[in-house]
Amino acid sequence: MPVLLESVEADSPALWALAEEARAEGYEHIDRMVERWRADLNRFNKAGELLLAARRGSEVVGVGGLSIDPYLSDPEIGRIRHVYVRKHARRIGVGQALLKKLLSAANGSFKTVRVRAAARGGAPEFYDAVGFTRINAEDASHIWRCAAVDAGRR
Repeated sequence: MPVLLESVEADSPALWALAEEARAEGYEHIDRMVERWRADLNRFNKAGELLLAARRGSEVVGVGGLSIDPYLSDPEIGRIRHVYVRKHARRIGVGQALLKKLLSAANGSFKTVRVRAAARGGAPEFYDAVGFTRINAEDASHIWRCAAVDAGRR
């Protein structure tokens, strides 16, 4: 079954089961995403930003976002945020589809994209496998160099 990627709002009921599963696995980043959305701290609505849900049939099986990196003061550095794929949908290309779409969106809007991969669950290896470079930064574990920024899009 193909993966459909669509824009989503972080507090959408479509994400509730996904958030519940993440919480049960000990991941709190989906709850933080929803809290920040509701507090109007990160709506994924600035230039180059987006939040995507991955759907297989009628079920949302993954989520991931791209925003301006909040840990830096450079609007040309993006950040992959809140990526999560439900257990039963892992290792079938859902995460790669999400990341491919997010990185495609980043090209032309950002010079680089950073991410902090959770140390458990294979996340560092996932970002290695899709072409990110590991870095040693307090607030990021990996970096992606984007295509040249198109000044007309910013």
